[in-house]
Amino acid sequence: MKNFDKLSVEYLIFISGQENFCDTENAFNSLLMTNSKVKIKKNKYSFDNFEVNYNIELNPVENNIERVFNVLFECDDKKDADKFSELISSFENILGNLDTKGVKFGKIWDELSLYYGIMAYPEINYVENLMRKLITKFMAKFGTEWTEKYVPDKVVESLRCETDDLDENEETQKNFGIYSLYEIDFIRLEDFLFRKYPTAKEDEVKKIVKNIEKADKIEQLSLKDLKEAYVYKSNWERFFSNEIGCTQNKIKIPWRKLYKLRCMVAHNNTVNKEDYENITQLVKDLKVILNKALKKIGDIEINPEIKDSVMENTYLGEEFLKGKFINKYIELNNFLNEHFNDVIAGNTKTGHTLTVARILYLNKYIDVEIYFKIKDIQNFRNGVVYGMVSYTTDDLKQYINTIDYLITNFTKNPDFGRNEESNFS
Repeated sequence: MKNFDKLSVEYLIFISGQENFCDTENAFNSLLMTNSKVKIKKNKYSFDNFEVNYNIELNPVENNIERVFNVLFECDDKKDADKFSELISSFENILGNLDTKGVKFGKIWDELSLYYGIMAYPEINYVENLMRKLITKFMAKFGTEWTEKYVPDKVVESLRCETDDLDENEETQKNFGIYSLYEIDFIRLEDFLFRKYPTAKEDEVKKIVKNIEKADKIEQLSLKDLKEAYVYKSNWERFFSNEIGCTQNKIKIPWRKLYKLRCMVAHNNTVNKEDYENITQLVKDLKVILNKALKKIGDIEINPEIKDSVMENTYLGEEFLKGKFINKYIELNNFLNEHFNDVIAGNTKTGHTLTVARILYLNKYIDVEIYFKIKDIQNFRNGVVYGMVSYTTDDLKQYINTIDYLITNFTKNPDFGRNEESNFS
C-alpha cells in the first residue's frame, strides 16, 4: 500500500487558440495569479497562504497551434491533505473559468484522490458489514429454512468458488447458509430490507377478490385482509420503522448515496475532500440507525400467519423473477411438446412454442383465447431476452402465474381450452 508521506497531483493542460496566448511558462503562471490568493515563486505555489512544491513544463507540440503544459503539485505532509485539496480545487476553478478560451485539462496522477479513497474505504466497509449483521440476525428468526427454500439459484451461483488444489475440471460449491449473506453484493443487501411486497398469497388474494365481488357493504369486508392483499410494505416498514422511529427513506436514501460514493472509491474514480466528508457523514448517520435496529432485533416478533410470505418475498428481486420467468417459459415449451406430442409429431420439427400453439389451434385442441395467451407469453419472453420491452416485477409474476395456470389446467382437464371451430388465417 502507498505510504503517504507526501501527496502529489499532476496535470496535462492543453491551450489552443491565438499563437501568442499563454505561450510560455511565465505567461501561464501569470494567468493563474489572476486569482489574488495565488502566489508563485520559482518552485513554490501558494493559495491562501498554504504553500506546496510546484513544477511546470511547456512541452513542444508539432502543430504549433496548441500548447501543452505539464503541471505537478506536491504536498510534503499528508496532514495537510485538506488544505492541499482546497488548493487543487482553486487551481481547477481558475482553469475551468478559462475553458471557453480553449483551455482543456485533466489529471494524469492523483494521490490526493487515492489518499481520500483509502481513508474512506474502512468507513464504508464497517457500515456495510453492520448492515449484513442486522440482516443476518433478522433472517435467523426464520432458521435455515429460509436459505434452503427461498434464496435464488443466481445468488447461490454467485458464491461458487474454485481452488488451486482441485483437479482441472473439478469445482466446489459453497453451501449457502445464513452466514453467506456476508458475501452478497453491497447494493443487493437493500432488497432484504427495503423491497416492498404484500403478505397475502395468491390464493388468498383470489379469495379476497371474490369477497369484494359478493359484498354489498364495506362492513362485509375485512380491512386487515384488504391491507394484506393490496398494501405493499417492506421488511423495514413492517418490523423496524416503528420500533426505532425511523422511516424507510431515512435509511434507504443515505444507503443509496453511500453506494454511489462506494462505487467511486472501488472503481478508482476521483474522490475529493467533499466526497470523503459526505462518506463519513453518511456512515455516521447509518451507524446510529443500524445500531438502534440491532438493539431492537430481539424484540421483533414474526406473526406465524405471514412468516412464509416474508421468507418468500425477502429476496424475490427482479433478476430472480426474470430467471424464474425464463425457466417457466422453457417449462411451458417442453410441456406443450410432450403433452401434445401425438398432435404435433407430423407437423413441426422445431418445437417452437408459438408454432406448437398454432398447430394446436388449427387442430381444435385450443381456442383462440388460449392461443393468444401463449402468443402473448412468447412476445413477452422475446422482449425480456432481447431487451426490447420495459417491465416490472409484477409483470414477471403475472406471466409466471399465467404459465402455471395453463400447465395446471392442461394437466387436470383434457378438454381445457378446446376449440370447436377454427378460422385461423
